[in-house]
Amino acid sequence: MMQEHNTRLLYLISSGLVILLTAVLYARVYAFEYVWDDLPLFVFNHSLRSYPEWVSAIFTPILPDTTYFRPLVLLSFVLEFAVADADSSISHLVNLAIHLVNTALVIFLAQKILKSQYSESRQAWIWPILAGGIYAFHVSLVESVAWVSGRFDLMVTMFLLLGFCASYVSKFEYRILLVTFAFLCAALSKEMAATFPVLLVLLWWLNNYSQKNILDFYRDWVQTKEKWIILSLMGCGLAYLLAKYLALDGALIHSDYATVAKLGSVGRHLALIGHTLLFYLSLLVWPFPNSGPMQPFEVQSMTQIHMLQGWGALLAVLMFIVNTLLKPNQHKLIALMLLLSLLPVLNIKVLTIGGNIGHERFLTFPLFFFALLVVSIVSAIGNINYSSLLAKKVYAGLSLGVLMVWVLVSALNVNITLPLWRNDYTLWKWMYLRYPDELKIQYSAISAAIRARDFNFSKEIITRSKKDNDGELPSILLPLSAQLSIRQYQFDEGISEMLFAIEELKKIEKKLSHTTRPTPSGTMANMYSFAYSALTEAYIGKRMFSQAEEAALRAKEFAPSYVPTQFLLSLALYGQGKSEQADIEYEKALKMSIPLAKKESQLLKAQFINQLCINQKMNVDEVCKEK
Repeated sequence: MMQEHNTRLLYLISSGLVILLTAVLYARVYAFEYVWDDLPLFVFNHSLRSYPEWVSAIFTPILPDTTYFRPLVLLSFVLEFAVADADSSISHLVNLAIHLVNTALVIFLAQKILKSQYSESRQAWIWPILAGGIYAFHVSLVESVAWVSGRFDLMVTMFLLLGFCASYVSKFEYRILLVTFAFLCAALSKEMAATFPVLLVLLWWLNNYSQKNILDFYRDWVQTKEKWIILSLMGCGLAYLLAKYLALDGALIHSDYATVAKLGSVGRHLALIGHTLLFYLSLLVWPFPNSGPMQPFEVQSMTQIHMLQGWGALLAVLMFIVNTLLKPNQHKLIALMLLLSLLPVLNIKVLTIGGNIGHERFLTFPLFFFALLVVSIVSAIGNINYSSLLAKKVYAGLSLGVLMVWVLVSALNVNITLPLWRNDYTLWKWMYLRYPDELKIQYSAISAAIRARDFNFSKEIITRSKKDNDGELPSILLPLSAQLSIRQYQFDEGISEMLFAIEELKKIEKKLSHTTRPTPSGTMANMYSFAYSALTEAYIGKRMFSQAEEAALRAKEFAPSYVPTQFLLSLALYGQGKSEQADIEYEKALKMSIPLAKKESQLLKAQFINQLCINQKMNVDEVCKEK
């Protein structure tokens, strides 16, 4: 009894220590800014911060021209912003809190699942703690925790793990309700939840029938009440699909059609799936060289060797699955669960992820099974019959030591990688230095550098891009080049460049209209909005206020919720002496802005009106009287 009490105490203390160390390791995220997709989602778009706009916004796909339906996570942002407005510190702390909860759930589930494998009760506490450590300190989770938009992966993982926990509730009526509710919440958080019903069946197989093949397992399992839980989950899944169908006007699934066109054949597609699987497995085992938000992969560059590698990976997985179904054991079943959890992100339906083969954040849920598998294997080493007790201790100690060193190395890499997510500028400068030839990374790096006013770095990227393209700047970078001129007060040059960039965008739109849709939507609309907004800024700089108003209204046609355009429109109206109308538009801009941007807007407005009244060459008497 005393030994059991001491073991339990060690387990609780160690669990708390892992969670505390994780909190300390990630504490710096409190000072981080919104980056990457956070900017169009939360900073430049006020929909989730305004009533009644948020009611429809939470049922809108998070990315243009996609079917990503994630209302529960978006609702969490609505609630957060209602309490604390859009404060990046609060957003990051919420993400960290969810990561800590997930770590605790991993430890709890590891203790439940691996309990039967412990060779000695006094060692029972160490294995779930190690599983929690592998999960908490894995460097691939930096993206989910340090990036506010990583909450989609954190929340789906939390609810799926809670669903597994609920499967251990003893009373069946509570168990079926809790498991179904957790699955519904997970599905409303991210599409990663799709494989949960099958994973739950495999968990029951693992817990109760791990030595029986699939036929024997099925005969026993179908006699239990658990089958009703699966039927409940299927009904819940159908209800989710119906809600998605209604919310998205009949759209249930999409694909990256540009990548599909590049693949060209089923064989190349299968090779891509195989390489995606190898990519994630390599990130799980040895993530250190490839950590980062961008993982570019050009499908057209796949050689015959690459295709054979992809096919070989799929064949190996298929053989493993067959072997596991016929001759299962604990390790094989956990590995099968790991593979199944990766299924939604293997590019079976090609994902819209900007030309990347995958993302680290997609491992937030599969990492649970990886941690479980590693600990299961290492703990089993101590149960092997060795020739001597010394050999047993050496092998067990060596494997445990290697695992602990790996966890330490991963934690050190988290400590090194984390600051690179501090703001959009540090993030994209890091990625550009790693992948200087990737066009989409060039775009993000230039944009971030301009906002950070590092014009030299922006020029460096633009110059390199021109050099690599025979002196021609790619069309997608033309609006940024024009914005760079505008931000350096070269307004005439900037206006000329931007008008040319808009004409080039029209050519792209016309080309796309033959393959997609005839009107600009999604990404194209955002590009137009940005271009006309920057043009507004240039016209204001030239004191061409009527043209600025016209450009701002044009920008709002494409993206009505784009906050910078709203503010620039108010300045254009002040410049024309339309004080009353300008005040209305300015108040709208303040209402749409996050707290930090409100202060900046107030300062810029004061400076603008001060300069306007000092150099009073237009009819702005009414504006200057109110100054």
